[in-house]
Amino acid sequence: MRPIAEEILEFFDNPGAEPYVIEHRHEEFTSVCPMTGHPDF
Repeated sequence: MRPIAEEILEFFDNPGAEPYVIEHRHEEFTSVCPMTGHPDF
């Protein structure tokens, strides 16, 4: 796998005051990132 170029990653602060959980349910969904070639799950 190619290393991720950190300068192209976008990030932002989480404005939420309370912790929360994001749950994603699906039998299977995988792909490959077109920019990095890394697997995306």
